[in-house]
Amino acid sequence: AAIREAVTSLILMLTPLAPHAAEELFSVVIGNEDGILANGARFPEFDEELARADEIEIAVQVNGRLRSRIYTAPDAPSAELEKLALADEKIIEYTSRGKIVKVITVPGRLVNIVVKE
Repeated sequence: AAIREAVTSLILMLTPLAPHAAEELFSVVIGNEDGILANGARFPEFDEELARADEIEIAVQVNGRLRSRIYTAPDAPSAELEKLALADEKIIEYTSRGKIVKVITVPGRLVNIVVKE
């Protein structure tokens, strides 16, 4: 049932671009001779909830060089990004060699840790 629904959705999305081919595919694959529009089929609707990312990748830099990546919610505040970055094992290795001077966060993009040796 899931495969049939997926194939039907693909054929429906093809309809505006190649209507004749979509009609043929619908009749052959689905096995319905009446056609797409005669069956009341509608173009699939966009669901923003399904398109939203559950978590995003944040680059973590030490002195401007990419050292690690962390994964977090897209709307995570700067304080949480900083906390996650400083808790990362790879970052601890790089920051233990010197003193952390500054932590720059760009929400949704990156965390840059400035370390002075």
